[in-house]
Amino acid sequence: MRKRKKSGLLLSLFLLVFATPLFAQQQIKIGTDVPLQYALAYAYTPEKGLGGGVKIGLLAEPHNSIILALMEALGTKEYITAIVRESFKMGIVLDGNMAWNWSKNFAGLNVSYINLKAGQAPLNAIDENYGGIFNLIPSSLFSDETMAINLSSNLIQIGAHYGRRIPLDDKWELQLLLGVSKNIGSTNQFTSDFPYPQSLFNSIDEDLQENYKKYGIIPSIGIHLVYNL
Repeated sequence: MRKRKKSGLLLSLFLLVFATPLFAQQQIKIGTDVPLQYALAYAYTPEKGLGGGVKIGLLAEPHNSIILALMEALGTKEYITAIVRESFKMGIVLDGNMAWNWSKNFAGLNVSYINLKAGQAPLNAIDENYGGIFNLIPSSLFSDETMAINLSSNLIQIGAHYGRRIPLDDKWELQLLLGVSKNIGSTNQFTSDFPYPQSLFNSIDEDLQENYKKYGIIPSIGIHLVYNL
């Protein structure tokens, strides 16, 4: 009896994940979610019921400046936004979502992974806020390239969204979205040709994680052009 119940549960999960798209409208989307990304997405969208999709996006200007301004307005320390602003010029966003669809509306939850590409952290901001470390280092003996600190970050966001479908013809439609996401965790990596003490990197890492988690709240407005397959 237990084996039958277990088999039935596994079959139900299989049908939900793999068979649902076969009986739903499949879509390709291109658009932007301000202030997060320029995006390309695939989704399966039934007239009524549970749908889902995946999205890949590019985080670049002006989105990153808007996000930093929002974080600063919420209380992020100025030197943290300076470090992030100078270190990262672009990032990659991967997003998975599930949504309930009804009467041209949809609402659901999503999880996003954001990889902020490695860049050089501003040494002046680090020096001013982490104990004047360069006063102890004869930096004039080393090139700027040797002294550079490269920083990369990976963030996980969870969020909720609501959208409205606006048909244009049999194949094309617009989708308007409102959403918000919250950071739930991050990792940061540091590399340098100079042998900085690990305690410096640990201190910056702790501050970044704290500020990402506390102030990494991203409201968004999206507009996507959709082709129905």
